[in-house]
Amino acid sequence: MPTYAPRWSSSRWELSSRYKQGVMVNMKSSGTIYTFNIIYLIQALVTGLVLLKVANTIADFVAFNLLPGGQSHVLANKRAEAVSKKSEFAEMGLKAALAAFQFGFFDRDHNGTVEAIDICRAFANIEGPDGEPTVKPEQAHAIATAIMEDADTDNGTAGALDFSEFMTCIDGDSIAFKDFLTKLQTRADLEDYEDCLASYQTQRKVVQHEKTKVVKRKSFSERHPSLASSMTHNSAVKQASSMGRSLFKSSNASEAAVDGDVNHI
Repeated sequence: MPTYAPRWSSSRWELSSRYKQGVMVNMKSSGTIYTFNIIYLIQALVTGLVLLKVANTIADFVAFNLLPGGQSHVLANKRAEAVSKKSEFAEMGLKAALAAFQFGFFDRDHNGTVEAIDICRAFANIEGPDGEPTVKPEQAHAIATAIMEDADTDNGTAGALDFSEFMTCIDGDSIAFKDFLTKLQTRADLEDYEDCLASYQTQRKVVQHEKTKVVKRKSFSERHPSLASSMTHNSAVKQASSMGRSLFKSSNASEAAVDGDVNHI
């Protein structure tokens, strides 16, 4: 580069060179641009509420506090109802006693089972104000068939209900009546034990006497072997399917027992 000196002096020049050192710098732009999406925000909020089970909490609050006409009060009391073996057994025992009278009404020939024809006969007794049957015979048969397809689970009485199946159908799926009987304890130490047994034996004599007056029909499987075989097969398939559902319910019940109080429903 030149160096200027006074005009009266001579000029002096210096030479400089420029060269690359092997270093290259490239500039590139990068980054993220965000924009607000109201739809995505709503989806995120809904997903979070579902995962946190907030919907269940809101539904419980409405059901147990805001329903009119005393509905919330009834539901809240039912939810806090204590469950005990003693109360449940007492309730099922009384239902069984009432079912015993009903079973005797259906089982007119005392063959120990209730069949579709017995159920149809019961509907024939019901009339409307106009004197016409409330339930038509075709409807009575459809109802009886629906009962048999669901409640007849014992292959030994295909096409008919014994008292255990009859009772289980009435009471629901809380516990099978056969299992209920196995869990009862004999109370021979009570004062009325002998009186109750005597009353039972007296009524048994009446039943035995009545059985001699009626003609006992053949069992359903003997009168309709092909239909009974089909019902036996369907019952086996239903029991296998029910067992799978019971295992799944048992797993869920175990999880619920960890999360909550098993003494309340």
